[in-house]
Amino acid sequence: MRNLRPFVGVLGLVAALLWSDPASSQGDPDPTPPDEESVSDDPVGEEHMVDEGVLDAMAADSLVERFGLSREEAERQVALQEPAQVATEELTRSIPLELQGGFHIDRDQGGALVVSVTAADLEIDTDGFDVPVVVRVVDQSTAELTEVSDEIRSRLSDPAELNPIVDVASNTVKLRLYGPAGEAAARLADELVATYGEAVVSIGETFASRPATRGCSPAYVYCSRPLRGGVTVIPSPMNGNWCTNGFMVRSKSDAKWYALTAGHCAFSSSSKWRTRQYPSNTISQIGSFHNFYYGEEADTGIIKVDNPDPPSGWVPSGWVNVKASGSTTEDGTYSISGVGTAASIPMGYLLCTTGTSAGSGCGPLTGIEVCNDDSTCHLGEVDLSTCNGDSGAPFYKNHLGYGILHGGIHGNPGIVNPGMGTGSFSVSCGSPTWYQGLGAAMGHMNVELG
Repeated sequence: MRNLRPFVGVLGLVAALLWSDPASSQGDPDPTPPDEESVSDDPVGEEHMVDEGVLDAMAADSLVERFGLSREEAERQVALQEPAQVATEELTRSIPLELQGGFHIDRDQGGALVVSVTAADLEIDTDGFDVPVVVRVVDQSTAELTEVSDEIRSRLSDPAELNPIVDVASNTVKLRLYGPAGEAAARLADELVATYGEAVVSIGETFASRPATRGCSPAYVYCSRPLRGGVTVIPSPMNGNWCTNGFMVRSKSDAKWYALTAGHCAFSSSSKWRTRQYPSNTISQIGSFHNFYYGEEADTGIIKVDNPDPPSGWVPSGWVNVKASGSTTEDGTYSISGVGTAASIPMGYLLCTTGTSAGSGCGPLTGIEVCNDDSTCHLGEVDLSTCNGDSGAPFYKNHLGYGILHGGIHGNPGIVNPGMGTGSFSVSCGSPTWYQGLGAAMGHMNVELG
């Protein structure tokens, strides 16, 4: 792996150093660190991340409340969580993907791990695990249900009223209605059940509010759970540098969650990276850089999500946070369904981004195969003004992800408050902006969209 130092050019050229605070780099004092009390109060903050007993107690509380288990039984089932994860990882590798119907924990069976397969004659070795394993035969594989879910999503005019969810436990695609759902959404749900059959599609829960209630700060670039793209990420302790999370991705080898951002951000700090939650404003830990590449072929890196699982974890989502601007509408739940490439769109095609400093905006594609002065090549170029701190930001359009922000030609001064309790900073902004293609960025990290 070839790692290059971040480059600061001459004549106002700032290439790939969008995370750096110019004021602090010129010798100004570091900003005041965030209030440590706000960190320790957060259930996914640094202090609680190292105290597994606290998380286990919270998990047990959730089981008592949601499933009516006794405290003793809840604690016993919580203790099975890690063994269940180990078993899932091993069985995922041993069962052919096309025969997998998913894995889920059955609370009614004492927290057993239920393994769903589509072949009755498949031999599965369930011995040697520290959790009860139950094998069942189902009609649809997870891949087949996902295909149905994708087909349904393509028919939706308003995903905020009707949303398909692949439900492993019922082995169906459940249609969730969000209220007040319109008559058209309700009719479409009935039509989908009739089209695919009740064994494939079923009507799930109806929620009183729409998904947008998982809100994002109207003033700053951070959101509530789930963790998504287009939000501020900062190192701990805050050292005057920050970046932006591009997309939530999963490892192709073990399906673990990561936050995809620019690789050069890894030079800012080797410690934990965090963000702030809305509306509680608590600072919450994400994790450390797991891997990064910063060289001629790419500028990409992944931050491991230390605590992805409910009830207290981040529950990562494929959403991207879109802020209101002259060219974008506020949408904290903008879904990304696939990967787009510059080769598939004409020059002048409008691409949009959400950065910590510049917010959201869109601009025309003006070049491909661009090389930066730090020798990073194969970049796309967009005529759009961005600033220090926007590195790693997602580029998207029509629910496709195109890349993560790398750098650009800057020189216009600006003042930014990233909203992390650290005050305002001087930044440099300008156009054009260069982005790293999403396909290559994920390929170097062996990840895919979550």
